[in-house]
Amino acid sequence: MQLQSRDFKILGIVLMVGLIHGLIYIFIMPPWQHYDEPNHFEYAWLIANRETLPNTGDYDQSMHKSVAASMIEHNFFDDLGFLPDLDSTDKPAWIGSYSQLSNPPVYYLLASLPLWMMPFLDIEGQLYAVRLVSLSLYLITILVGWLIAVELTPKGHPLRIILPLSLALLPGFVDLMTAVNSDVGAIVLFSIFLWGAVRLILWGFTWLTFFWTTLAVILIYWTKETAFAVFPLYIIVLIFSVFTGSKRWVAWSVLAIGVVVGLVAIFSWGDAAFWARNTLQENTTRIITTKAPLGRYVFQVENNQDGRSYYQRGLYQLIPLLDAGELSGKTLTLGAWMWASEPVKVRTPMIKAYGNQEFYKEVELDERPVFYAFTVKMDGNTMRSWVSLVPFDKGDTREVIIYYDGIVLVEGRRPLKIEPIFEDRNGNRGTWGGQPFDNLLRNPSAELSWPQIRHWAEALGEKYLPDFNRPSWIMATLADWPGAGWFFDISAKNLLRTFWAKFGWGHVVLLGHKPYRILGVVTALGIFGAIIALWRKRRTAPWDIIILFSLALLAVWGFTFVRGTTFIVLRPYYPSARSAYPAIIPTMFLLVLGWWELIDISGDRLKIPDWGKYTAYFVPFLFLITWSIISIMRYYAI
Repeated sequence: MQLQSRDFKILGIVLMVGLIHGLIYIFIMPPWQHYDEPNHFEYAWLIANRETLPNTGDYDQSMHKSVAASMIEHNFFDDLGFLPDLDSTDKPAWIGSYSQLSNPPVYYLLASLPLWMMPFLDIEGQLYAVRLVSLSLYLITILVGWLIAVELTPKGHPLRIILPLSLALLPGFVDLMTAVNSDVGAIVLFSIFLWGAVRLILWGFTWLTFFWTTLAVILIYWTKETAFAVFPLYIIVLIFSVFTGSKRWVAWSVLAIGVVVGLVAIFSWGDAAFWARNTLQENTTRIITTKAPLGRYVFQVENNQDGRSYYQRGLYQLIPLLDAGELSGKTLTLGAWMWASEPVKVRTPMIKAYGNQEFYKEVELDERPVFYAFTVKMDGNTMRSWVSLVPFDKGDTREVIIYYDGIVLVEGRRPLKIEPIFEDRNGNRGTWGGQPFDNLLRNPSAELSWPQIRHWAEALGEKYLPDFNRPSWIMATLADWPGAGWFFDISAKNLLRTFWAKFGWGHVVLLGHKPYRILGVVTALGIFGAIIALWRKRRTAPWDIIILFSLALLAVWGFTFVRGTTFIVLRPYYPSARSAYPAIIPTMFLLVLGWWELIDISGDRLKIPDWGKYTAYFVPFLFLITWSIISIMRYYAI
């Protein structure tokens, strides 16, 4: 690491810019106007006032009433249509729908310090004191960004200025990093890990760097799951730190072998395509049987209702958006051949739509395939509709296997006691009651297969992934673009907007007509410029660090992208960039590298001096900052 007095001056300026920008957001954002801020604050407050870690369900009524009264005073409930009951004695006054008390404690322990030292402040003063803790962690993140830039560049390189300063000027990032939220702790710890990882890979293993890098990894476990991508990355970093120089090929070989072994260990083949599984059964969701009324394969759903899942256990198929939107007000007939491993009473396949529309029948099954069908009329909004094979209630623990074949959903009223006649074994079309039909379901006879995630990986994912996410559910929705593509399209747009400048609870947007299109173009230019820069420097680029950053980006942004799939068939939840900010330094490194490459190339051709290049780089940031502050002030009429 080569440092000069100029580097420290730059760092001082950058930190001062970050401090000023952060302070603006601390005081311009009204109290409680960040993601789940009242509930995050509650965790820290309980630690400070009880001097012990709270348990799920703990609360202090006086604290709840103080926070709720402050929320009312600052017009928090204007758009919610209700007010919390400040006179309640049998339950806590409402300060948020989601308690954070089950979260790991590291961030909250740190956030509780000013509350413990200054209990005399009123509730809003205490909130701002905790926001200042987040601000200090934000400044540490900027410092780490500068340290990484110093490690990767020679003295005098522009990235030593523009990388940390870009972190200090990004409005969406500053907004989150000055909030009371455990995301802040995950971001700073993941950044510290990356700094240690860069040092270990570049300079080899040393006990000191190993110690504080490992400490950051351990603390991440006790901070937030959004940064859990650190664990596989940590193993990779240790391998590359040991095999350096002429032995680097060993590290690359171990990485390649590990990827292959990991894929084989996690994935197998044989689940029914286009049916997302929410079942912990070890067997595949399709099997060959001579009992199949149609084709060779049938569905099998094992009963493992354990109460842990967000949904009832079974299989789900999303009806493509265009088809689903046309179902409103129409009469439909849903049927299937069904039987069981032993006599049992269960539910037929269900057709559901977002809201309160849910239709099924209860039937008695034995070991013989019998065709069951029923007719319904869909009312209300059917834009998000799906068919599920959920034969059991959550509390039912009977060890029974239910089999399905030839599941058919068609428009119109069909004769319920007459079996449909299919044209092919896939069950896509046929005649029913003498009338032709096209099946609205895909792969209704389980003849088509796709990958299956092995049971151990599925159980591990269900235990540790947030928001009740399941690996197989994520994989299925990604593979089912006709059914789930609309969700990922909205998610990608929301990630772009929240990354740049979408504030509060994600409800405060930039003023103007479609302003995020401009930011989308700016993002694309950064990626394009980075590709050019890496190609031009392909012979001298530190590819081990590039691979590390790429894996961090893929893991953190990838999981953020799919995080909301859990709720795809219920209330909409679209992920925001705050869950991807642990990878903010690799993200900004990619974009900064690309932007500077394009400016540098253009500046050289136009013979623009260096000060002109820096001006061209930072003026758009200053415009975005001003635009963001005005948008926030206008929204809250400050």
